[in-house]
Amino acid sequence: YNPCFRNLKVGIAIGTYTIDYQCSEINVFGANFFKCPIAAYNGGANTGIQFIGSNLVSEANAAFPAVPEKALWIEGGFVKVTGGSIVTNTTCLYAVLINPCSSATYGNPYGTLNVVGSHVEVNSGLVQVANNRALSAPDSTISNVTFSACTGFAGAPASTDFVTVADATYQGVLDVRENNWYSATVRTGFNFSSA
Repeated sequence: YNPCFRNLKVGIAIGTYTIDYQCSEINVFGANFFKCPIAAYNGGANTGIQFIGSNLVSEANAAFPAVPEKALWIEGGFVKVTGGSIVTNTTCLYAVLINPCSSATYGNPYGTLNVVGSHVEVNSGLVQVANNRALSAPDSTISNVTFSACTGFAGAPASTDFVTVADATYQGVLDVRENNWYSATVRTGFNFSSA
């Protein structure tokens, strides 16, 4: 309840992409993150965490110059964000990065993200789906990304797609509904033009 994370490379890290943990009753209430390039990491096909009223903020930190900023890094498992906020600096490329994990036991190695009623403030791409570890054709047909009933600023440079699917094998579902977002830049609202 109400933890504060400051000056950390990763604020909260759950699991790892190579291990099928069975941690699924993790609830974080009212968390705040300051000067953490990666606010939260979730890995493993059966790992789950829920943030309630938490402010997932990604900020650059001079102590960790090589760490790419992201509010959420998901390598499998499931993450739910209820209320609170997802906020990134202008130096952040994508607020949410989704990569597959290596799972021999459980399905859905890409993971699931459900964001409901949160304040989203990102001057960057919102979601990138990639396969940085080059895992061989993992099953992504039940991987879901949902943003519903969110408000806030969801602008990005016109050269950056709002959602980028960089893994050509990805077959998950993106569901964006009933959000009230605005952008200060002239750009396409949704551009599904990547691989």
